[in-house]
Amino acid sequence: MRVISGKYKGRKLSAPAGLNTRPTLDRAKETLFNIIADRLSLSRVLDLFAGSGQLGIECLSRGATEAVFADSSYEAIACIRKNTSFVEEKIKILHARYPAVLKMLDGTFDVVLLDPPFKAGLYCDILQSLQRDELLSDGATVVCECDIAEKMPERVDKLVLEKQRKAGSTVMYCIYRKEEK
Repeated sequence: MRVISGKYKGRKLSAPAGLNTRPTLDRAKETLFNIIADRLSLSRVLDLFAGSGQLGIECLSRGATEAVFADSSYEAIACIRKNTSFVEEKIKILHARYPAVLKMLDGTFDVVLLDPPFKAGLYCDILQSLQRDELLSDGATVVCECDIAEKMPERVDKLVLEKQRKAGSTVMYCIYRKEEK
């Protein structure tokens, strides 16, 4: 696993041990970042269910100025700390379950990366919570990495499904955009 583009291109990254984390494959990561690359410059990023932190690190490598990494796993948090040791941008690492994490956050985010456990049924609740807690900037992008069989809604309040892309045989990216006021 490595950073595929930008300032930190080529940097090797570790993955947490065990089967609880699904690291995003390089091919799937390329698919995603081809779609959202123009939204990263000077952005503030939330990597929720961060695992190794690789997606948030990729955002920083491509021009994001700040990233918050959150995960409930001790192994993931240790891995994120190791993987972000070379990062120069502002970062924050939070160890808690997602409802608690959302209460700890301040300000708004331009890009949110969601990769919860597949088939846990968390997407709609998280998308609603991000809006209710006013954590999304106008025009924010929310990326949901989900099982290809998952039925994702066309709209969740002010979040509108902008694109869906397959990334391999089992993963799909659903990119939502918050309507601007």
